[in-house]
Amino acid sequence: MFAALVRPHLEFGNCVWAPYLEKDKNKKLIENVLRRATKVVGELKDLSYEHRLKRVGLPSMVYRRLRGDMIETYKFTHCLYATQDRLFTVDKKSVTRGHSYKLLKPRVETTLRQTFSTQRVIELWNSLPANVVEAPSVNAFKNRLDAVIKVICIV
Repeated sequence: MFAALVRPHLEFGNCVWAPYLEKDKNKKLIENVLRRATKVVGELKDLSYEHRLKRVGLPSMVYRRLRGDMIETYKFTHCLYATQDRLFTVDKKSVTRGHSYKLLKPRVETTLRQTFSTQRVIELWNSLPANVVEAPSVNAFKNRLDAVIKVICIV
């Protein structure tokens, strides 16, 4: 029920409002919703949060935010949206290393701008292997991405 009814509300607008500081109160509050939901299951009450997530089969909210950011980046870089605006600039000079969708990270002056989705996803996106980024479809990208970013955060 949590995955169907609660999680969509927690993830709505993820790429726009995602918390960026470790001390950010909203980040902890959102993760605490999942923490409490896993404690409701009686036999899991005494396990650690990570073990509860594994037993229930749910990924952490941090993982879901990262995954959502990467999926949106894939859609923009592969022109799957009907917009003419370019949110990202593909790095044409970096053809020999990595993948052909490497993104340039423009210099920004303000801390606020550094936290925008278009800035915070670039490092992770550029570090993804070529077979993930060059996937033929969104679903293929999701499957390949899951195999790669599960090592980054709690699943």
